[in-house]
Amino acid sequence: MIARPHWSAALSVISMAMVMASPVSGRSAPAQTALPGPASTTSTDGNDIVVEGSRKTLRHMLKQTLDTGPQSQLARYEDGFCPRVDGFPEEWSPIIEEIVRNNAAEAGALVKRPGCRPNALIVFTDQPQQLMAIFEKANPSLSAHLSPAQRQLLLGKKRAAYSARVVQQLDREGNAFDFFSNTIRNAKATRLSTNFRSDIQLSVVVIDINQSPGKTLLQLADFATMHLLLNLSVKTLDEANPSSVLSLFMPHDGVAVPTQLSLVDRATIQGLYVPARNNFTADSQRERILGHITKEFRAIAAGK
Repeated sequence: MIARPHWSAALSVISMAMVMASPVSGRSAPAQTALPGPASTTSTDGNDIVVEGSRKTLRHMLKQTLDTGPQSQLARYEDGFCPRVDGFPEEWSPIIEEIVRNNAAEAGALVKRPGCRPNALIVFTDQPQQLMAIFEKANPSLSAHLSPAQRQLLLGKKRAAYSARVVQQLDREGNAFDFFSNTIRNAKATRLSTNFRSDIQLSVVVIDINQSPGKTLLQLADFATMHLLLNLSVKTLDEANPSSVLSLFMPHDGVAVPTQLSLVDRATIQGLYVPARNNFTADSQRERILGHITKEFRAIAAGK
C-alpha cells in the first residue's frame, strides 16, 4: 500500500525552494521493479525508433516539445541542479532521486551534492491538479512566462501530471541586468549567440500517486527528469511522441509504453546541456540538439 502524501510537507519543500529561486544579481536494480498494482503494458526502451523523414521533421518535433518562452531561448539549469522527491514512500524516494541525479549528470548538467537545498521538486499526491494550482498561486513566477491561454491549459485540465518552472533571464555571464535601461556588460551578440541566457531557477513536477502503481521507479524517475531539466511546452503534458517517456501516462492504444528515456529523450537533454554556454538563439540551440540526436542515431546504425 502506498502511503498518502502530506500536502503540508510538500508545501514546506516548495516554500524553501521558492526562496532559493527568487531573482538574484548507472541505475539500481530496484528501479526496475514495478510498484504494486496492475501489470504494466508491454514496454520498450524507445531505442528501436526509426527516424523517418528529414531533419525538418525532427526540428518541428523539437519546436513542439520545447518552450522558448518570451525570450525566444531554451532555458536550462546553470548554477546547479538539486532534485528532491516528496510524497512518496521513504524506501523508494532515494532511488528515484538517485536516478534523476544520474540522468542529469550524464546529460552534462551541474548536479549539486546530496543534502543541497532543492530546486527541482518531484511531488506525488492524490490531488495533483489542486496542488499544482496551490503552488502556482504561492509563486506566480512558475507560470510567469506562459500566456493566459497556456496558463489555462496548464491548470484547467485534470491529468496525471503537471509541471512548471521559474525561468529567469540573465546576461550571458549570469549577472542580473536592467531591462528598462538595457544595461548589459560586455555585450557581444552575434547571429547565433545573444547577450542573454535563460536560467531555470526552480522546476516542479506533480504526479498523481494513484496512477503510479504498475510503473517502475525507473519510468517515474525518467519521466520526472524530462520535466525538471527541460522547459517543456504545456502541450507536452497532453501530447508527446509515444516512444518518449513523456508519454508514460498517456493512452498508447496497444503501442508499447517506454520503459525509460528513449534515445531521442537522452539526446535532447544532452544536446541542451553539453555546450559550456547557453547564450544562443533558440534556432541555434535546436540545431545543436538536432545534431546530437542525429549523431546518436548514426552511432547506433554504425554498431557503436
